[in-house]
Amino acid sequence: MTELEKLLEEDTEVKEEVGDVSAARESLAILATLGTTKDYLGKNMTLADVHRLSKEDVRNYYKIYQMANGQQLYNTLVQGSLGIISKVISHVIPLDSPESLANDLQEDKLVQRELSSFAGYLVLKGGRLVALASGLLQVAKHVDLNKIQKESNEKEVESNQNPETLETN
Repeated sequence: MTELEKLLEEDTEVKEEVGDVSAARESLAILATLGTTKDYLGKNMTLADVHRLSKEDVRNYYKIYQMANGQQLYNTLVQGSLGIISKVISHVIPLDSPESLANDLQEDKLVQRELSSFAGYLVLKGGRLVALASGLLQVAKHVDLNKIQKESNEKEVESNQNPETLETN
């Protein structure tokens, strides 16, 4: 490797490091702007405090932020998906209580470990799209499948009783 190639490689590594620190600082600045540093970092910080942080402190606080964010994501994705899965299963298989099934699955250590690994994989591969998926899971968790099925059945009965209304529409 020539001297020029070595210099170019070192320069690229420094730029990547600076970019990582500035992206992390930006994330911390967003937390400070929103007033949520106490929730994520365990410490109240202003925007000025974030800008005064050393590179090492930025990295450390950003790691704390990632861990706190990961725990919230775990709670939303894993617990939300277990609730949805138990609701769907209850429409296929008669269950005594879908909520009880969801609680049992949430307490199962093997299920927790596997789903947390899957949630971590989603975060790594999906990035910010995972936030959208998390929101959609929250919506899906509150969908009343019985009401949807009941309305579908009512429309089917209505259409069977009035075949001429279908022809006019």
